[in-house]
Amino acid sequence: MLVIDDEPNVRQALKAVLALAKHTVELAPDGAAALALLETAEFDVIVCDLMMPDMNGRDVYERIRARHPGLEHRIVFVTGGAFVPSLETFLDSIDNPRLNKPFTIDQVHTLIRSVL
Repeated sequence: MLVIDDEPNVRQALKAVLALAKHTVELAPDGAAALALLETAEFDVIVCDLMMPDMNGRDVYERIRARHPGLEHRIVFVTGGAFVPSLETFLDSIDNPRLNKPFTIDQVHTLIRSVL
């Protein structure tokens, strides 16, 4: 499992929650680091923050779709609810699950099970 989030506390919290369910978790602080990891490893699920500097969640989605077709359907987006209209339109155009901040442990596990 891959967690992409620019906030260190959120990355670590998600890793801890996912580790409770015995998932092996890799962390990436941004989209570029995540894409580099995807060149050398495979992940069943990708948990990706939507609002990040430089490369947002939509950018990550598009690059994954181009380089690893089909894997984009295994992305769970994490949102804080405040995003630009173009990202709202993007989320409305795809079927990927969303995890809204603040989230509970049960919500994380339920969404991950739905993707797996």
